[in-house]
Amino acid sequence: MLVALFFIFAVLVGYCVIQALKIDLFLEEKLAWGAVIGPVFLTLSVFFFSFIIGFSKTVIYFSFSLTALALGSVFFIARMDILQKIKEDIGIFFGRLEKGQLNIFLFMLLLTVILFGTLWPKVLYEKNQDIYTIGTAGVWGDWSAHSTYISHFVYSDKINLNNPLFADKQLSYTFMADFLSAVLMKMGVERIPAMTVPGFVFSLSFSIIFYFFILRITKRETVALLALFLFLFGGGMGFTYFFGDLKASTAGLLTFFKSSAIEYTNLNSHNIHWTSFLNTLFLPQRAMTMGLPLGILILSLVLLALEKQNSKFLIFAGILGCLLPSIHLHSLLSVCAVSFFLILFYSERKKTAYIKNFASFFLPLSLMGFWQVLLLFPSGANHLKIQLGWMAHQENWLIFWIKNLGLFFILMPFAFLMAGKKIRLALLAFLPLFLVANTVLFQPYDYDNIKILDYWFISVAAAISIIIVKLWQKNLFGKAAAIAVIPILMLSSFLDLLHLYFYPGYLLLTKNDVELAETVRSTTPANAVFLTSDMHNHFVPTLTGRQIIMGYRGWLWSYGIDYSARQEDVYAMFRGGDKAKELLSKYKVDYVVIGASEKSNFSANESFFDDNYKIAAQSQGVKIYNVNQK
Repeated sequence: MLVALFFIFAVLVGYCVIQALKIDLFLEEKLAWGAVIGPVFLTLSVFFFSFIIGFSKTVIYFSFSLTALALGSVFFIARMDILQKIKEDIGIFFGRLEKGQLNIFLFMLLLTVILFGTLWPKVLYEKNQDIYTIGTAGVWGDWSAHSTYISHFVYSDKINLNNPLFADKQLSYTFMADFLSAVLMKMGVERIPAMTVPGFVFSLSFSIIFYFFILRITKRETVALLALFLFLFGGGMGFTYFFGDLKASTAGLLTFFKSSAIEYTNLNSHNIHWTSFLNTLFLPQRAMTMGLPLGILILSLVLLALEKQNSKFLIFAGILGCLLPSIHLHSLLSVCAVSFFLILFYSERKKTAYIKNFASFFLPLSLMGFWQVLLLFPSGANHLKIQLGWMAHQENWLIFWIKNLGLFFILMPFAFLMAGKKIRLALLAFLPLFLVANTVLFQPYDYDNIKILDYWFISVAAAISIIIVKLWQKNLFGKAAAIAVIPILMLSSFLDLLHLYFYPGYLLLTKNDVELAETVRSTTPANAVFLTSDMHNHFVPTLTGRQIIMGYRGWLWSYGIDYSARQEDVYAMFRGGDKAKELLSKYKVDYVVIGASEKSNFSANESFFDDNYKIAAQSQGVKIYNVNQK
């Protein structure tokens, strides 16, 4: 109930902002924009007041009250105009509905409601008091990190930007989607809906915003519809390995999907890395779930501003861009690059127009956004590295991209040539993203460049959709060709979608983990420091919000953290002896956890801790020692 009320209020906030700026959109697009702008605004507002005053339910409702008061004041002053505009929006909507002008949109909405309405409840769920994730390694791996960041915020009365996975290190991560869930939990929402409901809301908003963005470029509803689903399910040639695997398994089709962990857009042995958008990006990576719809919204606003020659819209687009550093850094980079070329291509051919448009967008972005990047990612430039061909490595680039994108890559040049000049310019604005992502790595993990390449793929999906729709309209042969092409474009990702539905969920946290976490939260100070193993789904960081010395090393590496010295110290502390006592004091450790992962991965000396420290809690082979009590 609370989570529903929050999003109703948030959509209302976003809708009022759009009405106040007099952005000319259809009602359904205004609501989708509102469902992104509203939650983002409310989350950042709560973060601001919590950073100054403290993070509590009182501060949350204080922030909401200020927002409601401001909205109420604006509504009271301009109530006649606002009510008239709302009446007009509703009238236009039903008028279009009666004329059948919403048929394709409603069909798209129905499909996405079914898709995301059946996926998000599976992403994180409880079964027999254990907590499971959907059956893909991306969610199982990433959502324990997201749960850690949420716990870091929600179980503290003060906001701090310390890294909960690496003591005495600043958090350099786009955390705002997780802070939104922390806000919901602080209000009283349970962890699972606090994490999954925002994903569902942003997914529907993304679908609508994407649809209208492509419609704004191509002016074709069928192209917008097809482009959305090509983007969601676009894949390469991985499906060609499926038939051999199915034959080799000797199992029936349904049994194969229930038992095989293979994802056909993620085949490392075949150098296929263009992974399914849903399996490895949109569902697992919560920063992208919030950042991508906001990024496309900003690009839509830039297009609108250039079409109407309205610099006010460009200024607002730049202000919205300032919100991206704490939401999704790759969206910030992509939006800046694409906006630059959209302004370059679509501005009036006058020097003053270029200066005005570039300044309107990039000046507020520079003044209010650049310092955030420096604050959150002070060592970001140190990770830049030249790597040609993205993840092709020793393989021929052309062969690599044909394997990874299949017909998308083959048809792409023809599709761009078949597009009209104005459409081609819009689509070409995305091309630099492909060139840059095939040249420069922005993070230690080269795969992360796919978050930039996905923005480029928006233009690819649109271009391929244009050529398919034109084929369909030609003749019977064209229709047959279109019908033949679409499955080839989508089959690899569609197989991975079936994997999401049929493959069993992964156990994330056991009932014992949950109970131990409750014990830790109720019996230890919020600022207590724990020594644990680096198991990615360890109950202490994931569920308690307590600081740990060193978390999962795979994440630390991807964040660019050099953990080598810390790792040796962690091994030494678990081994016991006088050196362990010195290091426990050095790192100000309050509690040590010894369970199966500490014993197997760090050779924890249980006898040493039994002899020297008091057991604060234990359950099912897990012991928690209080280092301050002997």
